[in-house]
Amino acid sequence: MSSDVGQPIRVLYVLGSLRPGGIETWLMNLLRLKDPRWEIDFFLSDPSRDQGAYYNEALALGAKIYHELPISRFRKRAAMIGLCRLPTRLREVLASCRYDVVHAHGEEFLGDLMSTVHQAGVPIRIAHCHSNVLARGKGGLEMVIRGIRHRTLDRHRLKRHATHMLACSREAGILLVGSAWDSDWRCA
Repeated sequence: MSSDVGQPIRVLYVLGSLRPGGIETWLMNLLRLKDPRWEIDFFLSDPSRDQGAYYNEALALGAKIYHELPISRFRKRAAMIGLCRLPTRLREVLASCRYDVVHAHGEEFLGDLMSTVHQAGVPIRIAHCHSNVLARGKGGLEMVIRGIRHRTLDRHRLKRHATHMLACSREAGILLVGSAWDSDWRCA
């Protein structure tokens, strides 16, 4: 990893968009510091071009912004219930740019994301959960299936590939990795 004297530490933040919210405001405040020890870029999973009030400011401050490719509703639903993996532009971004840290915000599919980041050779891989429910508590059969997928496959991948797992509360941590939240040294 880069040092204070040499090259800046390159961090890629993965989140939905740069629309104003708590996470986005915090990240923009970090970017506004213009600390020469850090180089901050963004990978936005929302493929829409309405990326929010912070988007142009982030570009003006020197951040590179990458976008996930749009996918069909069918493919997205199939991935949500575990029938396939979502295609991601993240693989090509990580193949063309070297990052020291990837810090992903979310609660679902973080295991898939950490697996991709690990395969790309990124040394520090942070999964950060801000919620204690999946999909804002939506119900129905699809959510039951997604919950099972999250508690099994996604948690397994998180524990295998993330170097750090963060949460905004103990409840969010338990959603992220279950009972391992209280015993895994990588959790905070």
